[in-house]
This record gives sequence, C-alpha cells and structure tokens, in this order.
Amino acid sequence: MFRGTAQRSYEWLDLGGGDGTSHAPNVLATDIFRASPRNNPTLNQSLPGGFPLGVAFGDTKDGSVLNGRTYVNEFSAAWEHRLPRTSSIGTTFLWRRNWDYQSGDDYNVVRDPRTGALLDRPFPDYDAVINTYNPNYTWQQNRSVQFLYTKNFAGNWGMNANYSYIISSRIRTRWNPTRDELQFYGLSPDDDFGERTSPRHLARYSSFVKLPYDVTLSAFYSFSQGGRFNVMTGDFPLNATAPRVVLSNGRGVADPFFNIAYPQARRNDVNMLEADDAHLVNLRIQKSIPLPGGRKVELSGDVFNLFNNDAATDFLNKDIRSSLYGQPTNYVPARVGQLGLRVTF
Repeated sequence: MFRGTAQRSYEWLDLGGGDGTSHAPNVLATDIFRASPRNNPTLNQSLPGGFPLGVAFGDTKDGSVLNGRTYVNEFSAAWEHRLPRTSSIGTTFLWRRNWDYQSGDDYNVVRDPRTGALLDRPFPDYDAVINTYNPNYTWQQNRSVQFLYTKNFAGNWGMNANYSYIISSRIRTRWNPTRDELQFYGLSPDDDFGERTSPRHLARYSSFVKLPYDVTLSAFYSFSQGGRFNVMTGDFPLNATAPRVVLSNGRGVADPFFNIAYPQARRNDVNMLEADDAHLVNLRIQKSIPLPGGRKVELSGDVFNLFNNDAATDFLNKDIRSSLYGQPTNYVPARVGQLGLRVTF
C-alpha cells in the first residue's frame, strides 16, 4: 500500500504575549524588562516586573492585525507491506517547511554602522519602537525518514519497533538591520545556518509476550542520540559593565549591544558540545489470578531504566566564559522499581 500527502496551512499567532506586540502594528515599550536595564549597569540580568505591553500608534488599513501568521508546507510519502501473522513493515518520508515567523524592525535605534554600538534613539524616552510583521529573516525545515515494523498486539505476542532519522534545519536569509547583533561581528547569514543541534537518530521498541500460568512480560526500549550545542563566547567577561550612552534628551542607558555571545567558531555547527546518547530500558511482569464471580487480581512489578543509564542530555552552560561551562545536567532518572496490586470486581 502506498500513501502520500501534501498540505499548505496557515496559523495566525496570538499577539497578546510579552514580546512588545500586544498592540499592532507599531509598539512603543519602556525598558521595564531588558537584559541591560537602565538602573543596572551590569549585563546578563533581568529587572523583575511585567513585560513591556507598550502603546499603539499608527494605522492599518482596516484597523486589524495584518501580520502574525506562519505558514507550513508539508509533503509525505509512505509505503506499507503486509507480512504474515498480522504484521507489517513500512517506510515514511516527511518534508516540512515553516515560513513567516513573526519578527519586526526597531525604529528606535541609531547604531554605529561598523561596530553596532548604540549611539542614540530617535525617541529617547523609549527603548523600542517595533514594527511587527513577518519579514522572513529565517525559516525552518524538517526532513525525516522512518522505518516501522508492527506485529499486532493480539495473540501470544506483539511488538512495535521504529527508527527515525531526522534532519532539522534553520536557514537564515538575511540579518535584521536594526535588531540582529551578529552582523557586526563578521558573521554572514550563511554562518548562522544550523542543522546539528537536534538529535538525528531516534529509535523505540515495545513488545509483550504471554508466558505460562497467565504471566505477561512486557519490554520497552528507547534511544535518543545526544544533542549538540554550539560553544559560545564573547569579547568581554560575563557580567562586564556595559558602556553608558547619553541619549539626546539627556537620559543615560546601558548599551544593549555590548558583549553579546556568539559561536566560538564564528559559525554554527562547527565547534560543538555533544551530550550523551540516552538508552532507556523498562521491564514489566504481570500475573493474573482469577477469583470467583468474575473477579480478578493482578500482581505486577516494574523496573524503569533497568541498566541504570546515567546519560546527561544537556549542559549547565555552553559559554566558555562561564565557570559552569560544559558541566553536564539533565541526567536520565536513575533506576527505580515498582510493585503493583490491582483488583477487578
């Protein structure tokens, strides 16, 4: 049996979040939530408080929000072949593209064209005047192939096994001239390309078999390739004091473009940290005991992470300037056992 699908879909985004786009299309937001708040000269800190909800100005043709959507192109092809004893084997190919990511330009920034340093703001009482729309500075695609074997969960045994190879890509078409910082560090849009951060190899297996004396044994196995993370760095130590900029109205602010982090290799997918591969095996054994009157007692025992795999799937920090750089975290939960009793009336 062969199958194929083609889909083009749109999704309208909710503009009510804390990203300065609660009122369309142009938003003024004061600096109540910034990585470098005006009353704290130290970077890499947030000032507690609400998001900048902003004040609307300007008009759209009909007074409605004309942006904030994303569209998806998706194509798939698959075949499945029937095998003896109610089993089958199949393959599925998927190609999915996502476009129209919500972004926007900041009309309230004057930068040094060479270094990106903040020079002034046309509206110095505010930190940002953002025109929100879908400029397509970046888009994403997902390509995958999956192999699937199934033996129906009926009779004395059954199983389901699949393996997936997935390539997830993020492609940059151009820099945002007002909001992207990496353009001032010698990185090209092609250098920002990335497709190795998401695990490519994924596998899963589950099965059961009925043993004598109404005993059932079940097994589950999953595998996930360790994720990769770009090693980051910057020109100055973390928490370095940002230069102060005196705006045209006399207001003093910290330069928000000072000391940004960028890939150590000055391009993505080159110098990376790799997390551990995660293997997980769970077992379950269950015994059914019939009782008079159609009642039944079920005794069960489970072991999760049978081989006590201790894979670390992330790192506390990926910036080489940090004292926590490269320290593993997000460990797979340790082995644990469980006993169960179930009575059916």
